[in-house]
Amino acid sequence: MIYPAIVKLMIVSQLFFTLSASQTEFSDPELLHRVETTQKIVAFTFDDGPDPLYTKQIVQQLTSHHAHATFFVIGRKVAQYPNIIKYEVEKGNEVGNHSFSHDLHWSSPSAVQEIKLTQEQVYRATGIYPKYFRPPMGIINPLIRQAAKQAHLRIVLWAWDQDTRDWNGRIASSITQHVLDHIHPGDIILFHDGASKQTNTVQALKVLLPALERKQYRVVTISELLQLSK
Repeated sequence: MIYPAIVKLMIVSQLFFTLSASQTEFSDPELLHRVETTQKIVAFTFDDGPDPLYTKQIVQQLTSHHAHATFFVIGRKVAQYPNIIKYEVEKGNEVGNHSFSHDLHWSSPSAVQEIKLTQEQVYRATGIYPKYFRPPMGIINPLIRQAAKQAHLRIVLWAWDQDTRDWNGRIASSITQHVLDHIHPGDIILFHDGASKQTNTVQALKVLLPALERKQYRVVTISELLQLSK
């Protein structure tokens, strides 16, 4: 029997570890979460797709404002909806690897396999292998680092203050305001196109993209962000 006090201590300890690990990740130069630049450029990234309802709407919003983004896709969804990521690429966007199943309970061989299977699915759909990997929920550990390195993928996170938390029901105006309140040149901004009902994400983009244009910001892919910041 585990007494309630012990359970509470375990939860607090785990929370402290997670927060400490998160702070470490954002200070690790091997993990890309933003770039240093004076140019008004930011990278939009979308996780957990492709989604048959929301992804195309998001791409259409981006296209209408001459913007591009990087979509970190889940391999099993790519297998279901290959034409959607083909459409993403046709519109000038970029595809990154977000694992095959979004399952964090990996052993070393399964982590490698999760990445490999997604690489293969994306290549089958687009003829292009992803160059970047974002682990599910941004969790970083030696196993994930090694698996990404073995696949020759760079790990991409996001700017510490640019998680829009659009997956948890945040309303569109709050998503928009959060991004605008924290915007800096070189930011990598985290959105989702397949985590849950992303109606609010789509609605937020309708306001956010014109607002960034007025501020003279360009919205680009991760590869474009790295190239333009040199």
